[in-house]
Amino acid sequence: MSNLLDTQISESHLPILCIVGGPEFLQRQIVQDNSKKFRIVLIAHKKPDFLEEHPQAYFISHQNIALLPKLHETFNYSLVFPTDALQKYTGPLLDKIRVDKTQTLLLVDVENLEEQIVYIRNFLDLAT
Repeated sequence: MSNLLDTQISESHLPILCIVGGPEFLQRQIVQDNSKKFRIVLIAHKKPDFLEEHPQAYFISHQNIALLPKLHETFNYSLVFPTDALQKYTGPLLDKIRVDKTQTLLLVDVENLEEQIVYIRNFLDLAT
């Protein structure tokens, strides 16, 4: 899988935007608004239905997140929606972000900020 993704992504010179988690309606909007400006890699628990409309976007499931450090292409930007489910997959994601020096934006649900503050601290500590 990683060779196929590497080959397909390397055919374009657009920067890569990695979207990790988040509500499907936000994922859809981000992909629709940015698919001409970025090559998009979406990492989520399950493949969203809307990706059928955007064959240029790539999907990686949480189970395959361990493949991230093996990708040769650089993630230029990432949007990370921290969740409890994502915490156990953080290691390979952080390795990729650290090696690529990816500009990362953590988008947090303010209603759950108190629960996510530990995850955010760990994320920031591990990313540096």
